[in-house]
Amino acid sequence: MIISEMQRKLATWAATDPSLRIQRLLRLITQPEWLAEAARITLSSKGANTPGVDGVNKTMLQARLAVELQILRDELLSGHYQPLPARRVYIPKSNGKLRPLGIPALRDRIVQRAMLMAMEPIWESDFHTLSYGFRPERSVHHAIRTVKLQLTDCGETRGRWVIEGDLSSYFDTVHHRLLMKAVRRRISDARFMTLLWKTIKAGHIDVGLFRAASEGVPQGGVISPLLSNIMLNEFDQYLHERYLSGKARKDRWYWNNSIQRSRSTAVRENWQWKPAVAYCRYADDFVLIVKGTKAQAEAIREECRGCARRQSETQAEHG
Repeated sequence: MIISEMQRKLATWAATDPSLRIQRLLRLITQPEWLAEAARITLSSKGANTPGVDGVNKTMLQARLAVELQILRDELLSGHYQPLPARRVYIPKSNGKLRPLGIPALRDRIVQRAMLMAMEPIWESDFHTLSYGFRPERSVHHAIRTVKLQLTDCGETRGRWVIEGDLSSYFDTVHHRLLMKAVRRRISDARFMTLLWKTIKAGHIDVGLFRAASEGVPQGGVISPLLSNIMLNEFDQYLHERYLSGKARKDRWYWNNSIQRSRSTAVRENWQWKPAVAYCRYADDFVLIVKGTKAQAEAIREECRGCARRQSETQAEHG
């Protein structure tokens, strides 16, 4: 099997039919070549020397890699695979606070990598073009360049308001069943979905105590950034329909042009210009640039808060 060709096929199938649900993914990721490539990527990463709760590091796993991959394959196909809890550590942040991070066992990282190799091509065509975090061929530098271009569009910077947003708390509270529902829109393989459920429910060990995972995207998991993008894509698409799509831009132009052509009526009936909006997201941070009044920018900021709040309420309904 040539893995890159299979990934291209998955991407093509998904892009051709936005409603297509992929089958037989578990059989794909348990192919010996697929697992071997997942192991190669995992063991060549910077964190490969850091063990999980089982204490197994890169050197120890490499010494018996062929045997371990066969065991993993057998467990996955039989349904007996059970990921270990992640080892919880705390990373200092620039503001002095600590960020919790889970370190899965190496064998579980290999499984997550195999899952990611299959899932990522499927969702790439679904994601918004202005989402840059944790995606192939995209980086924070692309996001910065996009925002810079948006700020200096037409060489004019006056009358622009910048809204900065942080969606990090969303990752900690997203309901697991809502996450599974989002993934099922693209995957119909029940065995693969069971594997994903086990992965997000694995929990973590913190100061020697096991903590079950009841909600949130597992922090530190190989597959976590993709799962986060799948959930946050709904926020992207809401803003797209509201402000960024061709239809939204055309409606804005038509409305503003009508005000210009009927100024007396516009003044008498207090018609308001519709603002132009630009958007960019990198992982859980987003920027909205509003070309309009301060009041319009504040209204859009509240609209974004309301959108996030509605998603949280939806999560509560699924609880």
